[in-house]
Amino acid sequence: MKIKNLIENYNKNEYKKINHIALPLVLNNVLAMIIGLCDQAMVGRISLAAFGAVGLIASTINSITGVLGSISIGFNIIGARCKGEKRYDELKSNFGLNIFLNIFIGAVFFLGALKFGKIILETLYGFDGEELIDASEYLTIYSISIGLNMILFTYSSYFKIMNKTKYILYGNIIASISNVFFDYVFIFGYFGFQKMGIRGHAIGSILGIFLNIGVYLVVTRKSKLHTLSSNKIIKSLKETLMLSAPIMGQEFLESTLLVITINSILSFIGILEVSVYNLLLAVVNILLMPMYAYSQASLTIISESLGAKNLSKGKKTPLRCLVLAVSFFIMLIIVLLILKNYIPRIITDDTELINSSILYIPIALLINTFFIPATIYKLSLQGIDDGKWVFLASILINFMGVIFILFFTKIIYLGLTGVYIGMAINYIILAIAFYSRYNNIIKEKIYIN
Repeated sequence: MKIKNLIENYNKNEYKKINHIALPLVLNNVLAMIIGLCDQAMVGRISLAAFGAVGLIASTINSITGVLGSISIGFNIIGARCKGEKRYDELKSNFGLNIFLNIFIGAVFFLGALKFGKIILETLYGFDGEELIDASEYLTIYSISIGLNMILFTYSSYFKIMNKTKYILYGNIIASISNVFFDYVFIFGYFGFQKMGIRGHAIGSILGIFLNIGVYLVVTRKSKLHTLSSNKIIKSLKETLMLSAPIMGQEFLESTLLVITINSILSFIGILEVSVYNLLLAVVNILLMPMYAYSQASLTIISESLGAKNLSKGKKTPLRCLVLAVSFFIMLIIVLLILKNYIPRIITDDTELINSSILYIPIALLINTFFIPATIYKLSLQGIDDGKWVFLASILINFMGVIFILFFTKIIYLGLTGVYIGMAINYIILAIAFYSRYNNIIKEKIYIN
């Protein structure tokens, strides 16, 4: 009886710890996506062409940022292990190193967008005329967000490691509200500012990110996080890059390559398909916010358990995170299905876009259900030092996914439906592979220890 009580108390403590990390992230991410919908609602009232251009460029930039943000995942893993081993000075030194890398990489991509942005948009997405000029201006400004968001990711990883995710929520509340205000003023031209259209959207987004970083600087001003230990810089850099490299490669194959391929395919099918896909992507991403939060919680807890040499304590963490994430997803699906005829109208007033989006909502929801276990077990594998296998498996599986998408769109001519079918097959294979691998690896590591 005592053993049963101990197990029940441990399970409650485990769920409590998971939720302590994840729930503020859930609220933060939902808020961020709602603000994103507000942004899209404003852009959707400029023109259909503007909505499609912003969707193409923003999704591409965000995908690149997600790949480069893998450096912060590496820091999350290293930092959590440092915490598990109580090496706090090394944790702070790694933080400072990551901030330096974020600034350097961000500067490189901004200069690249400034020099080659117009050529890329014309060649890859087929922009021309006035649309090309507007889109290239938007790309140049919005590319600044790559480095700035990487800095935000590093701060967020630190807060996750220290179980202080509430500060992520606080910072984002302030910055997001300001972002909506800036976008409203600059897009439509109020308070003496000229009407800037999509260029105003880019400026508003950058100002919002700067404000978010400012909040984090104030919160951590007494923590001395930016001090680098000179005698460990090379060692820390090598460890960070070795850990982050396979994660970055995997993210590139799974996110950036897939997103660019989908956007490129859709851009040649039609601007309506591009707009429908990006509108539904914004909506579905709100439902997936709990998944991202619980995936990060799983990675952090498992990495800390590995550092403390007590991996058996966190072996069931991914399953518990999956249960919680799916529960949230189901509840949000019910709400979305009830309101499916109204939500697209919040984002745009284009009748054709609204009707097409409503038609595709059920299939978009079904397909992304399979994305949840794939993501949670992917990050869990990275937390137990199996990032290289994840990378190699992703090369094969995502290559197959691209082939499926091309088959259903170019050969069978299913259009946007074909894209969704190919994505579903890809997510299912990823979920099965990552789940099986995690269970096998965790058994081996516990047996060895």
